[in-house]
Amino acid sequence: MTTAEILARLEGVKGGDGQWTARCPAHDDNRNSLSITAGPDGRTLIRCHAGCTSAGVALAAGMELSDLFSQPRSNGHHGGNGRQIVATYDYCDAFGKLLYQAVRYEPKDFRQRRPDGNGGWIHKLSGVDPVPYRLPALIQSADHDRVVYVVEGEKDADRLAAMGLTATCNSGGAGKWRKEFAEHLVWRHVVILPDNDNPGEKHAEEVARSLVGYARSIKVLRLPGLPAKGDVSDWLAAGGSKKQLEQLAGEAPKWSSSGPAEESRILKPLTFGDLAKQYPEMRPIIVDGLLRQGETMNLIAPPKVGKSWLAYNLALSIVTGREWLDTFACTPGKVLILDNELHPETIAHRLPVVAEAMGLRQTDYESSLHVLPLRGQLLSLLELDRVFDGIERGEYQLVIGDSWYRFYPEGVSENDNAQMAALYNKLDQLIGTAACSWCGIHHTSRGQQGEKSVTDTGAGAGAQSRAADTHAVLRPHEEENTVVLEAAVRSFKPLAPLAIRWAFPLWLPDGGVDVTKLKGRLTVGEQRTSQRDIEGKRQVVDALRQGPATIRVLRERTGLSRERCERLVNMLRADNQLTTQTITKKGNETLEYSIRQDVGDE
Repeated sequence: MTTAEILARLEGVKGGDGQWTARCPAHDDNRNSLSITAGPDGRTLIRCHAGCTSAGVALAAGMELSDLFSQPRSNGHHGGNGRQIVATYDYCDAFGKLLYQAVRYEPKDFRQRRPDGNGGWIHKLSGVDPVPYRLPALIQSADHDRVVYVVEGEKDADRLAAMGLTATCNSGGAGKWRKEFAEHLVWRHVVILPDNDNPGEKHAEEVARSLVGYARSIKVLRLPGLPAKGDVSDWLAAGGSKKQLEQLAGEAPKWSSSGPAEESRILKPLTFGDLAKQYPEMRPIIVDGLLRQGETMNLIAPPKVGKSWLAYNLALSIVTGREWLDTFACTPGKVLILDNELHPETIAHRLPVVAEAMGLRQTDYESSLHVLPLRGQLLSLLELDRVFDGIERGEYQLVIGDSWYRFYPEGVSENDNAQMAALYNKLDQLIGTAACSWCGIHHTSRGQQGEKSVTDTGAGAGAQSRAADTHAVLRPHEEENTVVLEAAVRSFKPLAPLAIRWAFPLWLPDGGVDVTKLKGRLTVGEQRTSQRDIEGKRQVVDALRQGPATIRVLRERTGLSRERCERLVNMLRADNQLTTQTITKKGNETLEYSIRQDVGDE
């Protein structure tokens, strides 16, 4: 096609003199994201600045990608040896920046190339980290109830995307999937569409195995009636539809390994007698009273209280075999700090300050304390294989992650119990392989912490305290610069509260502090009022489960006074449990209250 013919298929065209903009037909575009350039050799160059691929744009406009290229000439656009480029597929980073291209030639051949920064190409990908195809669109569609289709080639991914589906693949075809691509599919429903041949089956199995522990669900859908070596594009060309595909995907069973039932994959229970013989002793102690080898510990405190300083004190105590806080005996060994919060210059300054206050010389710890500054590297927990794969088993006693929230993968909410449980499962896998322990530094939720139980203290879902073997919290005390350390432990006897006082740069135990006088702890009278409010709020919520209601209707359903009813409603609104809308009753406007849809039964 000529450039003029292509422009005629687009909407909102502006510009001239060989360069135009238009609304991209491959996504909901209201800002002319598509640029069109007439090439000197008759080709038409298009680029969507929102991340849509050239093939996806062409397909959405009712064209083939080859329509953008001029007909072959004796001096046409060739790739050498008589080859002609007929399709290019852009691989972009999360922000839409072009990283590299997969290029298709005729006669049929595929190659990869990356920009050289000067308008040309380098025909190798050394130094470039591969990414899944259509990554920006994958991120933009991060609705965890939306299905992601993994196909074998870019043409198939673009075909599905043009139908309004979310699809991705890897460059290079079957057998080239990389396990780190699973990090972009955390908590997604994934349906794999294999080509109908042996390489396609092996590829689907490889993709499925890589998603275990990452995806919310995994299915391998073998399309009915697919010819030998056929793919989803062939199935669609033969009459398949988007509706049929979604129906088949919904009905497909969840994936399980199709390989032989290898002995190593079968999980066999032990009799208790065998269990007791196999494990006659508890795991080795790392921090006596708090942590054993292979266990996880959360260290929770309000922001800017001094958690990192305390963690450095813990690390140096283990490295040198000293008691931590003059209370907890430590087994000496190496420690690794993964710090994604502080700059390396700050870490290099802080550690010696803590060590000097502990009476240590640099030679006491410089070879046994290892640090990996990660701030700005966007490394999530699911990418820590890059770190743990280089750790020898038993090399470290403890790995400290500071700060825990910065290790969350993109799209994961700390308030989602299932997602948090999945992260701790991954964490158990990492430290189990390395035969070390883990301490994650985390912050408290908003509000006073004095009345909360230990396991309810900490920002995010309750699964975090339940999944960890030790959940240690620092509660602010009434006295200035003082906190009380409490912990829920799994493999030790219950821990008595310990008061520690801040004396820069160390936290030091103080036996003269009354550990019951926590900041924010209620008086007896306040406790009664708080309990009465809890019961009243539950009464209002129960009334609203009958349907939306105004204050007048709530009073009728609950029997509460107007003043108390309004007070309880305002408390629930402050807790973000209610929604409101203005309605008209007898000519007067009034507020009607409803329970938020994401507020469950208690």
